[in-house]
Amino acid sequence: MTDIINFPIFPNQPTEVNPDEEDDMPLSPAAVLLYEASVLIDGDRDAQHGDRHENFSNIARAFSARLGKMVTPAEAALLLADMKMARTKSGSYNPDDYRDAAAYVALAGELALPK
Repeated sequence: MTDIINFPIFPNQPTEVNPDEEDDMPLSPAAVLLYEASVLIDGDRDAQHGDRHENFSNIARAFSARLGKMVTPAEAALLLADMKMARTKSGSYNPDDYRDAAAYVALAGELALPK
């Protein structure tokens, strides 16, 4: 696995990788976006919002009450991803929308895992 020295803010900055490994290629923008999402999931957002299972259970209960039907924590994460993707339809390009949507989809996959 490549050690990441620096990752860019999109769209056109080069990505550096471990210079000691000859076979390393610069990461694609998609790979950088996913890396940034993973850093948020296990870093700042984790520290800010606490246990993700508890957090998304709370969100799911709020969505369930609003919609009048049961929403699971995984579905709540997918709904938040949908919201982030809807934001790409107006305003200017914002890489946060894509990174956050990727993070929500990854969290939905984790929350959907059988216990």
